[in-house]
Amino acid sequence: MKQPIKTLEDLRWLMAHTGGFRGGYVTDVQMSKRRLFDEETGRDVLADTTVSVTVRYLVRGVARVARLTMTGVTDFSVFAQEGA
Repeated sequence: MKQPIKTLEDLRWLMAHTGGFRGGYVTDVQMSKRRLFDEETGRDVLADTTVSVTVRYLVRGVARVARLTMTGVTDFSVFAQEGA
């Protein structure tokens, strides 16, 4: 199932549908950055960034997997913490 999240109501639906990913954990993070060469300045310019995250979580005792893909990302940080 694909569900675009573009508004606050869409985000509320996602949190209710997944139970807020309670008890979940991230299994995979992928980041893709696209750059274009600007001939006028002679530099590479960031054109688009896509981040994909895979989350495993439980809803009513049933294991589920969600893959979230964010396009047009301008600022993204990943902090790894063992056991959290």
